[in-house]
Amino acid sequence: MAFPLKHLAFLLVGMMLIAGCSNSDTANRQIAVTAEKVTLVQCAVKGGHASDTNLVVGLQQAANILSELYTNANKAYPDLKGNVRGMLQAERSGTIRLFMERKSQVSPEARLVINNFITATMAGTWAFPPLGEDCLIEVDFKFGE
Repeated sequence: MAFPLKHLAFLLVGMMLIAGCSNSDTANRQIAVTAEKVTLVQCAVKGGHASDTNLVVGLQQAANILSELYTNANKAYPDLKGNVRGMLQAERSGTIRLFMERKSQVSPEARLVINNFITATMAGTWAFPPLGEDCLIEVDFKFGE
């Protein structure tokens, strides 16, 4: 009977240590980024550390690219609207290495905007300033309103 109780004690101590070392950067950041017909709705650093200034610089570039893509697509589809949501991995240099889109809300026509945004992102058309360490960043951009 003492053997399982010992394991439970180790588990509880381990959980307390993990909770005490949790990253306080994971809260939503209150930063403002906008471009024509594009607004950053939410941003959260889920891993690593990034200053608000570096986030604004990088995400403003992203918003500008998304705005340009939206404007071009809106010529063919005047009622385009949606959200592009995802998680991105930025290297310490600021280069985006991965963008995982998830839970985006778009019409089929707007899917092209998201696909082109991901292509532009992976082609290196935008980046963050040097961050000092790798970061995992969750973003939600609204476009068309």
